[in-house]
Amino acid sequence: MATLIRVPGADFSANALGFLPPVADGLQGWWYFGGTLAQSIRNLAPGGVDATATGSPAVSTGHISCIGNSVYLNTSIPETAELTILIALRSFATFANTANEVMPLSTYGSNGGAGFWLAKSGASVGPIGILRAHSFVDNAGAYLQVPASITEANLSTWKFASMTVDDGVGTNVYDQTGGLTAAGTSALARKIVVPPRTFRIGSSYNTSFQGGVDLAFAAIYSRVLTLAERTSVYAAAQITLARRGITV
Repeated sequence: MATLIRVPGADFSANALGFLPPVADGLQGWWYFGGTLAQSIRNLAPGGVDATATGSPAVSTGHISCIGNSVYLNTSIPETAELTILIALRSFATFANTANEVMPLSTYGSNGGAGFWLAKSGASVGPIGILRAHSFVDNAGAYLQVPASITEANLSTWKFASMTVDDGVGTNVYDQTGGLTAAGTSALARKIVVPPRTFRIGSSYNTSFQGGVDLAFAAIYSRVLTLAERTSVYAAAQITLARRGITV
């Protein structure tokens, strides 16, 4: 007989022997960043492979700081036709031009890919910006981008965001902190680079995007989570991040 002891709000990520996620089906990666680099790269998903670092991410108590194409984490998790990714972030990018934009969790390269994109909003500069999710579909053999975008008044404050990619339906992005959502629809089938690229945390594969971002949490699922499931993940992350002084 085993006894399961739950301690609400406790943060055992630094020395956990096991992890019981609020939603386990399809979970490929779950990270709480901060403390030490060794703790930050640890994938808490059951059976998950730890990330590796490129460059030297700055590590704070509750987050890491990454810079596109030079300082980021590598995962072994490939892009799938359907997926959900969730992230707690804030950006110190200016969004003055493309080089200052950020892809904080992405497989985007010279063609294809999926993930988050913090982008310039018209003539505005940071902290005003666009929280965008995008994926690609097969348009008669060509890659066609399907974006979903939310204009944010201040991307320099902590936010919890999630995105879903539903094959034959489209891309959705959610600012769960602010209660905002946007959708990009397409009935076309997904088009993924072969072999699929694996997710990078804090960067994409495209060398144009070199902005900076702070990351406190990330999770990757190989299926589309329901609203209730995304809310459950959000609630679990909120508890742990609050103990580290981060409110999302």
